[in-house]
Amino acid sequence: MMQIPIIFLLCIFLQESKQNITAREICFNIKKMEDGPYWPRLVKDAKKPGFLHTDFSRWKDEDDSEEEDTAIDDNFESVSIEKSC
Repeated sequence: MMQIPIIFLLCIFLQESKQNITAREICFNIKKMEDGPYWPRLVKDAKKPGFLHTDFSRWKDEDDSEEEDTAIDDNFESVSIEKSC
């Protein structure tokens, strides 16, 4: 199995983050450790990695309601990440 390190901008909750691995893509639903404003970017490095893409069909603006769409998480399972910070 191939491993690709992703260093997030800030800390995340591993227990509440989810992943969905298919033959075509790997999707993550990452839960931030601290509530607050949206992150300016996902990773520490200012340049986005070429393999990382935004799924705009699941995009939520800061002013959108806080209700979570539980149907999105139906196919997701616990994340197997080594560390959160």
